[in-house]
Amino acid sequence: MIGHTIAVHNGKEHLPIYITDRMVGHKLGEFASTRNFRDTQKTIIDLVVKITILILDYSLVGGETL
Repeated sequence: MIGHTIAVHNGKEHLPIYITDRMVGHKLGEFASTRNFRDTQKTIIDLVVKITILILDYSLVGGETL
């Protein structure tokens, strides 16, 4: 099986995993990540950008500035 690509299910979708000689003796599920970790800094930046856009849109419509 070394050198083959196998589809491993991670609970949501099938991920193609290429089998190498270093994988022998391990379970295939160890190579399919089941969690998506989001970068906290990116989340904070996205939030700040959205709030800034909302404030600008509100002030352009004629609302009072904060």
